[in-house]
Amino acid sequence: MKSLSNFTVCMTMVVIMIIGIALIPRLDVGVKPPPEQGKTLTVTCSRKGASAKVMENSVTSVIEGILSGVKGVESVTSESFFGRCRIRVQMKKTADVTAARFEMSSLLRRIYSRLPEGTDYPSLSGGEVVNGSDGRNERLTLLTYYVNADMPEEEISECLENGFIGRVRQIGGVENVSLSGGSRHYMELSYDPLVLAGYGITSADIADAVRNFTGREDIVGDVTTGDDTRHTLIVTSGGVSIADIPVTTPGGDVIYLNSLVTQTEKKRAPDRYYRINGLNTVNISVDVAGDANAISLSSYIQREVDRISTILPAGMYLTLAHDAAEEERVEVGKLVNRSLLSLAVLLLFVWITRREWKYLFIIVSTLALNILFAIIIYWFLGLKLHVFSMAGMAVSMSLIIDSTIVMTDHYSYYRDRKAFLAILAAMLTTVGSLVSVWFLPEEWQRDLYDFARIISINLAVSLIVALIFVPALIGALHYDSTSHCRIHRVRCIAVLSRMYFWYVRMTQRRKWIAFALMAVMFGVALDWFADNINGRTNEVDEQELSLVIRGELPLGGTALELNRKVVMVEDYLKSCEGIKCFTTRIDGRGAYINVDFTDSCLATSLPYIIEQKVIGKLIGIGGSDWSTYGVSRMGFSNSLNLQHRSNCIWITGYNYDCVNRYAEEIARYIGANPRTRDVVVRVPDRNHEADELYMRYDHERMALYGIGATDLHSSLANLITTLEVGVYDNGAGKTDVVLKSVQTDMFDKWQIDNSYIRTGGHLSVSADRTSVDDRDIKVSDIADVSRREAKNCIPKRNQEYILSVEFNVLGSYVYVSDFMKDVVDHFNGMLPMGYRCVNPVYKGKSDKEAPYWVIGIVVVVVFFICAILFESLCMPLTIIFTIPVSFIGLFLTFAISGVPFGTGGLASMVMLAGIVVNSAIYILNEYSIFKTRMSGRRVSDARIYVKAYNHKIIPVLLTISSTVIGLVPFFFDGGKEPFWLSFATGVTGGLLFSVIVIQFALPIFVRLRK
Repeated sequence: MKSLSNFTVCMTMVVIMIIGIALIPRLDVGVKPPPEQGKTLTVTCSRKGASAKVMENSVTSVIEGILSGVKGVESVTSESFFGRCRIRVQMKKTADVTAARFEMSSLLRRIYSRLPEGTDYPSLSGGEVVNGSDGRNERLTLLTYYVNADMPEEEISECLENGFIGRVRQIGGVENVSLSGGSRHYMELSYDPLVLAGYGITSADIADAVRNFTGREDIVGDVTTGDDTRHTLIVTSGGVSIADIPVTTPGGDVIYLNSLVTQTEKKRAPDRYYRINGLNTVNISVDVAGDANAISLSSYIQREVDRISTILPAGMYLTLAHDAAEEERVEVGKLVNRSLLSLAVLLLFVWITRREWKYLFIIVSTLALNILFAIIIYWFLGLKLHVFSMAGMAVSMSLIIDSTIVMTDHYSYYRDRKAFLAILAAMLTTVGSLVSVWFLPEEWQRDLYDFARIISINLAVSLIVALIFVPALIGALHYDSTSHCRIHRVRCIAVLSRMYFWYVRMTQRRKWIAFALMAVMFGVALDWFADNINGRTNEVDEQELSLVIRGELPLGGTALELNRKVVMVEDYLKSCEGIKCFTTRIDGRGAYINVDFTDSCLATSLPYIIEQKVIGKLIGIGGSDWSTYGVSRMGFSNSLNLQHRSNCIWITGYNYDCVNRYAEEIARYIGANPRTRDVVVRVPDRNHEADELYMRYDHERMALYGIGATDLHSSLANLITTLEVGVYDNGAGKTDVVLKSVQTDMFDKWQIDNSYIRTGGHLSVSADRTSVDDRDIKVSDIADVSRREAKNCIPKRNQEYILSVEFNVLGSYVYVSDFMKDVVDHFNGMLPMGYRCVNPVYKGKSDKEAPYWVIGIVVVVVFFICAILFESLCMPLTIIFTIPVSFIGLFLTFAISGVPFGTGGLASMVMLAGIVVNSAIYILNEYSIFKTRMSGRRVSDARIYVKAYNHKIIPVLLTISSTVIGLVPFFFDGGKEPFWLSFATGVTGGLLFSVIVIQFALPIFVRLRK
């Protein structure tokens, strides 16, 4: 470094700053942390008409078994349904997901030939970019447009699909473009089962005839034109009426379809709805990748959509309804403003304390160099700046200024770099405290990972700047810190030094009094702190206040029925002031309405008033379950949930039939206890399955009448089955074809019990026994039709089937626990190997204890760093003792202020443990240097300590003050961001109290010889 002139170093600093400025526009800035590659792979497969049990035996088990042997697999779970199955493969954290996915694709290709005929090719998905906590594939709906035009919705959808949607999909960065809001027409072919029975035809015969006709292409042959070009002649069915389809009877006669069915064009009832602000229009949703730069991509896509929209027909207009990047723009603006405010306050503080232009120029220049140098590293490493990482930048600014202040003060006075070791140790202790983030629970580590990484990078850069650039800049400016000393300041320092020397000598004689006093203070503060936080270490809610309204119909309800009720709620929301936007999603029998409020409304009690009025409106809308949450803590729900069962026991094993039989035995055993109620065998975590009708055959009477189960099922299918039989092209367009019996809507359980079936397999619907042929048999005579809860899913985890026996028990908690333990022990003692009973225990996030032990990791890191710096085992203990004493300030701050502790409080404890020791390191390092210089003089250690204290107390107080002032912006909007409020509260309280610790407690811990 001596070979480089100050001019060369300063010019290098200028070049680095220019490169950093040039890279600012290329940084990836957003609100959410960057998504990570998912560790869950999913295989789906279907086989039309196969029951859940058949799917499990012939498809699911085969795929699951071969995937379990892939390297890096942690667990495999599967679910088999009617006609389909789903296998989820959870990979280990250290597994190479890309390689595992490639291997699984090869294995699926290899075993496909072994699957039963009619099985679709297995589909492998997952392993892509996912969104943090929920692990779902991240595809952000960035922009939503709604389309206005003076034409029906289906015509709007058709116009958009003809060219416009395709061009939007080709825009760079667009993952998917979807339409919603329009409804399609379909052709219904309705038949009378009595007519079919007269011809000896079944609904399956009609379905086969329609499938063979619709979409058929007949190749006639090849022809050669005059220019010797060969063409293939193809005859299609387009343009031919569907009524002309021929159907062959069992006797060989041909009957045309218009004699058997009635053809009707109908509008398909939607099974889902999506609306913004209650506008029932055609919506265009533009999805982008989860790791895309939403802010810049949103502006680019909007410009391209405006350009492409010129091809739309006259009278059709696009209106931007929602821009997901707008919220990110606002949040990023808040983060930038907070960082700039923190920087301005810090620089103002520096100017007030020294009031020297050269000193301020050194601080400003090196701080700018630190930030721009760090930006180069961000870009090189591909880091994304979001809420937590930019908060780390704001926090690290004060720490960067600390190293600059200490080196500037030392170099301008001594003209050497001996303070660098103390700065290095102080920075390493801070980085060491951040290392503890990797030991936190996964849900906390995910948020604080980038926060810790940004601070670590900035501190590493600050070390380079403090070692190389600060001395060069001081030398180039010829700055000397001794030039501003005044006579009255020297006299004041002398008086204060004599008083402090007297205090140090006194505390060395009566240390036990001070130790006892600090122990009492620590105990009282900790007890007060524990009483006020009430153990709420995990309660963190950083979501902006928004109202969520949820509606659900009973089993059997449809989206169309629920939509009529939701429209009533939407009409009421339109009349409420203070609502910025509300979005409606209806899927099946469930609906969600997300209500966002304006900024002016959030500053008042209006959201709570609106919620109460909405609850009053919901109470008046019957026929469905309603609930609200997101505003008040209690929310609202009118769901009675009468079938809730509080207790359950799982039975697992490798054979599904045996597991089911053992579950029934456990249910009977539990039901024998007079205190148990509502005992039922269910699939775990699927408590709201639809009911089903099942038949229990009387095999003796079926044999007597000469009828089989296949005949019974085929005859009933003529009455109650609705089939999608194909897509018909009439020359003007394509439409779906649906085959349906006229008896379907009116056929119920009574009809099934009282209908007659012919032994030939054809069903008569007459309930009058005298009008039916002698061979007709009543359904209830050969089968008992009952209702039960359906088990449409067969779950399996790690090659074990699982069923749950659920029930309620009347009794105390102790009695219930003992009863369940007795049941589990009883059956585990008698079940064969491979089967076991389990009493599942569900643990939520709030049940996990806060990992206070990570503070111990910080203490260990501090000890070893200080031991290396001071070449002693006693001096590090002196520094470590300042940590618990500083925690007294943290405990008192939370107890007095009433700020929730939360994860932010725990993070503040970890951060404080790494920062508070820096002041002690600076003073004790200076003490060690002076003691080495005065080793040959007859000077007491107390005087050497006071001398070191006088040299370092000003920069120490400046570093503490700058850190505290740098946290001031985090107190703004504290109600909306409780994590940062509790974090800033804890660090600020601990640092302010550390001033007292450094002044009065540190000399007590130091062993000073006379």
